[in-house]
Amino acid sequence: MYILMTNYAAMSGSAVLARRREDVLREKFPKWLLDLVVTFGKWETASEETRILKDHNAICIMKSGEGGVMKTLWDLGEEIKKGFTVDIMDVPVRQETVEICEFFHIDPYRLESKGTILAVLEDAVGAKDALREIGVESQIIGRIENQKAKVILFDRDKETRYLDKPKPDEIQKILPYK
Repeated sequence: MYILMTNYAAMSGSAVLARRREDVLREKFPKWLLDLVVTFGKWETASEETRILKDHNAICIMKSGEGGVMKTLWDLGEEIKKGFTVDIMDVPVRQETVEICEFFHIDPYRLESKGTILAVLEDAVGAKDALREIGVESQIIGRIENQKAKVILFDRDKETRYLDKPKPDEIQKILPYK
C-alpha cells in the first residue's frame, strides 16, 4: 500500500500569508509573485478527486488542512492503525511557498494545506494517471508499513525521524488569530 498526495503542501497557508502579510513580504518579493501565491488559496479539493481515489480502491482518504501535511500524515496513521515511511523529498511543495516559509522561518510541512488530499491505496500509479487526466497533480510520497512507527526520511535516507504528535499550525507563529 502506498500514500498518494494530491496537489502541493501548504498552498492555502502560503496564500493566507501572502494576503495578510503582503506589507512585510513586499520588502523581498515582487507584487506579481504575491498575487500568484494568493491564488493558491482558491485551490479546493474536488469531489472528482475523491471519486477517482475511491474508484482506485483507496482504503483511507484524508483532506489536509490546519497543521499541514504532517498533521494529516499523523491522522492517517491513527486512522489506519499502521505506521508508514514517507520521504520528505517526495512531498511536493511549490517554490513560491518554500520562499515565503523561509522568509518567515516556518515549516511548510506544518502549514495549513487545504486543497491537498492524502490517500492510502495499492494502485497509486493508476490513481496518479487518472488524476493527471483531470488536471490534478499528485505524487506517491510513501508506503504503509506493518509497524506502528511513523517514519519521515530526510535527505534521501541520511536522516530518519519519527513523526511527532501534531503541533499548532505554523501560521500561528505569524498570524496568532487567523
